[in-house]
Amino acid sequence: MTTYEVNFDCLAGPTHHFGGLSLGNLASYKNKSRSSNPRAAALQGLNKMKFLSDRGFKQAILPPHPRPHFLSLKKLGFNGNAQQICEKALKNIPALFSKLSSSSFMWAANAATFSPSIDSQDNKAHITPANLITMFHRSIEADFSQQLFQQIFSDKNKFVVHAPLPAHDIFSDEGAANHNRLCPNHGHKGIQIFVWSKVADSSSQKSKIFPARQSQLACDALARLHLLQQDFVIKLEQNPFAIDNGAFHNDVVAVTNESVFLLHEYAVLDQEQKLKQLLLHYETTYGKKICIIEVSNQELPIKDAVSSYLFNSQLLSKPDGNMLLFAPTDCQSNVHAKQAIKNIIDAKNPINECAFFDVSQSMANGGGPACLRLRIALRQDEINALHPGIIFNDRLCAQLESIIERYYPTEFILEDLLDKNFLLDCNYALEEIYKTLDLKILENFLG
Repeated sequence: MTTYEVNFDCLAGPTHHFGGLSLGNLASYKNKSRSSNPRAAALQGLNKMKFLSDRGFKQAILPPHPRPHFLSLKKLGFNGNAQQICEKALKNIPALFSKLSSSSFMWAANAATFSPSIDSQDNKAHITPANLITMFHRSIEADFSQQLFQQIFSDKNKFVVHAPLPAHDIFSDEGAANHNRLCPNHGHKGIQIFVWSKVADSSSQKSKIFPARQSQLACDALARLHLLQQDFVIKLEQNPFAIDNGAFHNDVVAVTNESVFLLHEYAVLDQEQKLKQLLLHYETTYGKKICIIEVSNQELPIKDAVSSYLFNSQLLSKPDGNMLLFAPTDCQSNVHAKQAIKNIIDAKNPINECAFFDVSQSMANGGGPACLRLRIALRQDEINALHPGIIFNDRLCAQLESIIERYYPTEFILEDLLDKNFLLDCNYALEEIYKTLDLKILENFLG
């Protein structure tokens, strides 16, 4: 049975804003306090899904999480109605209130790590929500993501939804942003690549400026939970030089698709040796050669790789066997990135096309096209077993677009959450989105 890669994209929420919340994410810090446009953020994400769906790529949609995160605000001692809680929180803990109102869940690549059924020894697909403990504003997503995935992947004969790893530094897990898979095609048993940046807690990291976010202990646990064969697991250490230059996740400097591995010269530590080992391992496993496309730092300096997010493009297989590089428009305006892409397409490899797309609201907050999606390889019978309401189509797109146009603001600042009518609009938006997707809202948005 044919296996397809399904991209699960998450909609930005109506409180999408530039809070500069993510240490080590240079775009996030650069644009701190800049005016945001939640409507544009959501529509750009929706248009991205439609573009790829129209091209024949399978697409699913994840809903926004309720924000502000009233569960946390109540645990912190704020009480009253929603408006009163927001007033007290903004006055007393403005920085924390920004974190608890973040729309960071929109970057679905961090939501979980996924292993297809063909890779797992029990022949079930496994998904583990990331605990995201390094950044507080992201750590509040884990439990909600688990409950959401339990709705979407509810068939226990086909899917296993695990709990997030223990919420401690030694098991720091950032999901698929530090995870890749290589195979001749999506239906083959794959070699799963786990990229770590510290062995255990933060004292074991080699980066000097910014935090390392993925622990080796977490990678080991995920491989065990997903029942992966040892011979099909490779662990690589992220280059600390890349981290200190803003590559806070490995998907900022590397991306794979089927038999292609596109990466920057400084993506992983001891890269020359590790790539030789990977070449040998892949050829021994499949009797075929892997296509490694390594972009040198001379061709694309690490700072340009980070600012353009070239490697955070989506790499997608077309029916003719070639591949599409789906890149942010920032790559067009960066001289080095634009030339690097031309060189990739002109060279002899499966990537023969690049489509540039505007995801500027996400980019300004530090997330490119690949950040917005969680890649999930599924057989057709497994696709049929998914919660049907999340499968993307033109009718669903039009319905969601109408909701976004009706309720999402074109400009947002935290003080807007002191307006009762704005809070109601946020509530109505989420209620209608969840109703349209036929999903249960798992938290009471208004507290």
